[in-house]
Amino acid sequence: MSLAPSNAASAAARAPTVFVPMCCDFVHVGHINILDKSAALGEVSVLLMTDHAMRQYKRNPAMPYMHRERIVASMKQVTRVVPCDGPQHYAPLCREHKPSFFVHGDDWKTGPQQTARDEVLRVMRGFGGKIIEPTYTPIVSSTQSQSDFNCTLSNSRHVGLLTRTVLNDIKRDVAVAAKETKLGGETLGRLLRGHELDGYSIDTASRLLSHFYPIPKRMMVADEDTSDGGAWFMTAVQTSDSQRVFDRQNANGDTTPYYKYMDTATSALSPFKPELIEELVEVADNDPMNPLVVMNKGHLLGQATYFIGPVNFYWTVRGKRMCRVMNTGDSCLITPYVPHSFTSRDLSQYTAIVAVTFAGCVREALPQLVHLRNDALTKCAGDMREPGGMRVSRIARYAELRGMDMASVAAKLEEDGRFDAEAVHKIMRGEIGDIQDAPAALGAVLGVPATEFIIEELEAQNEVVFATAPAGGDGGATKPGKYAFAHAAHMPDVGGFEWRLDAESTPEEDNSQFYRYVYNSGAVPIKIEWQEEELEGVKGSDGSCSSSGRRASVQSLDVGDSVVFKPFVCVRVTTQGAGGKLVVFKVPGCLTGELMKELATFALEGRNRMTTAAVRWY
Repeated sequence: MSLAPSNAASAAARAPTVFVPMCCDFVHVGHINILDKSAALGEVSVLLMTDHAMRQYKRNPAMPYMHRERIVASMKQVTRVVPCDGPQHYAPLCREHKPSFFVHGDDWKTGPQQTARDEVLRVMRGFGGKIIEPTYTPIVSSTQSQSDFNCTLSNSRHVGLLTRTVLNDIKRDVAVAAKETKLGGETLGRLLRGHELDGYSIDTASRLLSHFYPIPKRMMVADEDTSDGGAWFMTAVQTSDSQRVFDRQNANGDTTPYYKYMDTATSALSPFKPELIEELVEVADNDPMNPLVVMNKGHLLGQATYFIGPVNFYWTVRGKRMCRVMNTGDSCLITPYVPHSFTSRDLSQYTAIVAVTFAGCVREALPQLVHLRNDALTKCAGDMREPGGMRVSRIARYAELRGMDMASVAAKLEEDGRFDAEAVHKIMRGEIGDIQDAPAALGAVLGVPATEFIIEELEAQNEVVFATAPAGGDGGATKPGKYAFAHAAHMPDVGGFEWRLDAESTPEEDNSQFYRYVYNSGAVPIKIEWQEEELEGVKGSDGSCSSSGRRASVQSLDVGDSVVFKPFVCVRVTTQGAGGKLVVFKVPGCLTGELMKELATFALEGRNRMTTAAVRWY
């Protein structure tokens, strides 16, 4: 950590250093009182709580760290702003930098921060530093302010935009909606303008609107963005702290520890639910029916897997169980609901997988799908394992939209004149085979692209696909670059790569329209620099990260740390020594190919205001 001054007005070089921890998402007179007292003692370094720290020990921040940092740095009493990940870091920072004074309101003598106070007191006494504890300013409290304003400014704006959108959908303006719901024009207007910060009022308004109108409440609620400028980090220590061991009963009837599960970087907003999973069972052979192997049932989330150490991977497709020997750097991509399992071939070596599970369209739509019949859904969807049957399902789907039945479609094909009765019969059974122009003819009759009827069969060997580690393995002989992980044609929006970094190379960039999961699987820390996505101009004119006029955040991704980035955040990485290696997986989340295709059709007159402007439809 650097304690270089963050503004030009630095104090004398030998002035005493004063540490002052703060959150400052609501600046009030209590903050000013403490800063005034601190500035009289020396040059003030504010230990500003990061967003993660605030959520952990106090509350959700009303403003992101980057905004609070700018506000605090501009105060005349402040010489430096230092990011702090919570009260547990006060003592280590004091031990490292030995400030002359540590200033904190006396409210920390009891309560959650008492332990942190005792540790700071012990460390400061060790080198002669002093703790100064001004009397807590009565009446004012940022926590109380947060209870009054318990919705962030950003979330309030999002709620306003979403509420305006649903009212536009049902053609209501403020006056009509206020009259019909008895919500009140002033309250509703404040909500739509993004000025309502009382979470209770927002919840009440959304419930009333959902009660009176055919609007799901979820359409008026934005998922909370807890990211730090578009990034969610998780350290190796936090990953280790999340560990839990599950026992499983094997075919011998023995119940033994099977896996150690540990969380890695994720969030409610991210489509990833990734884990680091250590294998606890060792096998002596590669028999897929080894009695020590316990299969799971498969799960709704797809899974991209990165292997570390000597791991055996087992999977069942179409009733047949198989085993594949995997090693460090190998990868596989598992289709939802494929049963699978993992074991170690040698527990004397570290044996684990990075299991990057991710949500697809079905998972995102599940809150609505639970109201529908599962058998009807799967029948209408068809099965890619049987292209003919899937074509029939699609013919029936589009025929229904045109008010036609299957006989009507067949009659239209016969009128086309290119097909005899036998060919039409085959087409209607989905058996287009070598029938020339069949997809184009179906598309013309039903008014859809011909590609809707060109279906590539999902073969058994493609339900789980594999990729082998690049040559060089852990020896580092592989050239720097990106080496693709396993990928599948039936999951075209899912991909990833092992990113090997040269200690001598210049910083490398990664711009993406996908959510990105990054895990440091190498031997050295990686410097991560990312551009705050809230500011305009994410990419330069040449598509590269451009820092002109924008602020960048920097953090070290240590070995075993992980991070998830939102789409459209510029990331720059630099290895801090030989052996730099990152595991990178990318999935679209809500930005699926179908969504992008629909968005591409929106009228130019309005598409740019979709997520930015809460305006009435007329």
